[in-house]
Amino acid sequence: VAQLSAFVIAIVGVVMLDRYGLELDQFHALYGFSCIGAVGILYSYRGTPADDLIIAHEFAHALQIRASRGKFVAPIVRELCAFLGEGALLAHALHRDAARHADLLAVWRADNARYFGAQSDRLQAALLRPDAPYKYFWNYPIARHLAIQIAERCSPDWIWSLFEGEKSVRDVLRELGLSQD
Repeated sequence: VAQLSAFVIAIVGVVMLDRYGLELDQFHALYGFSCIGAVGILYSYRGTPADDLIIAHEFAHALQIRASRGKFVAPIVRELCAFLGEGALLAHALHRDAARHADLLAVWRADNARYFGAQSDRLQAALLRPDAPYKYFWNYPIARHLAIQIAERCSPDWIWSLFEGEKSVRDVLRELGLSQD
């Protein structure tokens, strides 16, 4: 019921904006879409390790949005921050609950198989076709790989500056020694 109510309220709001010729400001757009997302996530949450990783991923997205204070952040960097959020949950579980960590790690590894398998294959195929239309999921294999490297090699302050929107993709590559310049 709550999921349906959130969608109905959003649809009524959009219809009213259109009917009265009003424009939606950025704050209310973000608030509305975040509410729909939050309701969808919270009401499908069942407490599984996969759910916990999704919550960590989405929380890291929200943290990055707030920390960057309206700055443009490239999609790869946004996803990189979200994957760092998953890593933070894994690190926390490692020190608090070995059994929970094992369960989370199994899900994380299964996700890696998807990101570095089928999604990576689709990205590689698209790179061979310059006319291929952009697909958001192409960001996932790259961001996942970079997040693993950053978690292992970068300081907490550097990682926080990433969340604040102070680092570009080029900065990330340079920090990891992957840049040509």
